[in-house]
Amino acid sequence: MFKNNNIFSIFVVCPPGIEAVLENELKKQGIKKMRREVGGISLKCDFKMLMRLNLWLRSASRILIRLSSFMALHLDQLERPLLKVPFELFFEKGSFIPIRVTCSHSRLYHSGAVSERISGILSKLGYKTSFSYQDEDEKSPATPLLYFRLSENIVEISVNSSGEHLYRRGYKKEIGPAPLRENLAAAMLLHLGYHGQWAFWDPCAGSGTIPIEAALIAANIAPGINRRFAFFAWPIFEKSLFESELKRAKELIKKPVFPILASDISPKSSAMINNNALRAGVNSAISISCVALEDIDDLPLKHGGLVVVNPPYGERIHGVKGLKSLYSSLGKIADNYPKLSLYVLAPDADLVRLTGCDFAESDFSFRHGGIAVKLFHVKQENNLTDALA
Repeated sequence: MFKNNNIFSIFVVCPPGIEAVLENELKKQGIKKMRREVGGISLKCDFKMLMRLNLWLRSASRILIRLSSFMALHLDQLERPLLKVPFELFFEKGSFIPIRVTCSHSRLYHSGAVSERISGILSKLGYKTSFSYQDEDEKSPATPLLYFRLSENIVEISVNSSGEHLYRRGYKKEIGPAPLRENLAAAMLLHLGYHGQWAFWDPCAGSGTIPIEAALIAANIAPGINRRFAFFAWPIFEKSLFESELKRAKELIKKPVFPILASDISPKSSAMINNNALRAGVNSAISISCVALEDIDDLPLKHGGLVVVNPPYGERIHGVKGLKSLYSSLGKIADNYPKLSLYVLAPDADLVRLTGCDFAESDFSFRHGGIAVKLFHVKQENNLTDALA
């Protein structure tokens, strides 16, 4: 519930595994008191900070306001607490509200029955509802704006301040197979301490997510600067307050100092990178080339830099042998450019061994496309035996 009329209890959602990155981002935005949980961070803030966090957080998925929590053992215990929730702060009377209900380890276990009862109560309050049964908004008829989570007989009600997932920056209209989400790409870079202070290169850039996120970080461009948020439609929304936050964000944009390189073997990918970067407003900051990794022989990175690559794995490949050439080329890059810091995102060490280099396994991991992946730091050649030859 609210501490007062302008202090919210919020939960900043993120993919499990990147909570530490999100916590550091929140600290940089001036948040001092917070609690880390699995899949996000709990904290309290006012509406101005809520808007700022939606605008600036790179690793977050969405930001929820926790409205109320109460115990309910049967359907009749839902109505009285719901009638006390100040829905009018967030939804105009007569408005349409997509809701999502989940039930686990509770006496009220049937989400359909609970949804129908909640819908009836909200109808009494003057609202229209629809049900969203998927967690991912791209699989749902409408992005859920109101969440009802029942766990251990406790009902927790949250309102979605972001709308669509925050990783949807608005620039990635063209994608390749199994694209990495924008917030995961940004989280990797932030985990590695990148803020534009080094040259950067992604040699398997695909649709350009990693180099574009690198450019956004280097230029200090707020990731939400070109998108809409659910709170725009709230009765308590103050347009002038958001416009001041937007003006502040635009004033903080700067020109990247060090080069950002993106390359891919596919001409189609090179075109996608350019088009996506253009929409993100960072096309002038990224040098794009269409070249096979094994054909690269003169990188402008003699003095060092950061290389982050997300090679194919999972459904994008047909066995490990098809990747031997790619990983071997990565190993040669590591050997020929010893001042580079090369990081590879992979599901296991067996693939990284194909570089023929020594490597260190990072503790930074998350799930991508249903596959658990982690960062590996590839070092100079150490004549390791290719066990998968």
